[in-house]
Amino acid sequence: MRHFRMPRTTVTLLYGDRSYSFVPDAEENLKGRLSCDCRRSILIRDYCDSNFPVLNCGHSIAIVSLTDLDRKNPGSAPPLQRQVS
Repeated sequence: MRHFRMPRTTVTLLYGDRSYSFVPDAEENLKGRLSCDCRRSILIRDYCDSNFPVLNCGHSIAIVSLTDLDRKNPGSAPPLQRQVS
C-alpha cells in the first residue's frame, strides 16, 4: 500500500469582513473539512480564534484561497502561520 503525503497548504477563509489564514499541521487532512460552514468554523476555532462560534451547515464562510506551500514560487514570501484580519 502506498501512502501519499498531502502538500503543505495555506488556507484563507472569509467570514463577514474578517479573513482567517492558517497552515494546517503537517499531518492534518483537510479532505471534507472545507465542505460547509459547520466544518470551516471548527477549523477557524482550532487554528485562529478559539471564541469563533460553531456555525450550522451553510455557505457563509468563503474559501478565499488554498495555496500549495511545497510548490516552488521564487520571489514570494511564505504566509504567516496564523493570521486574523
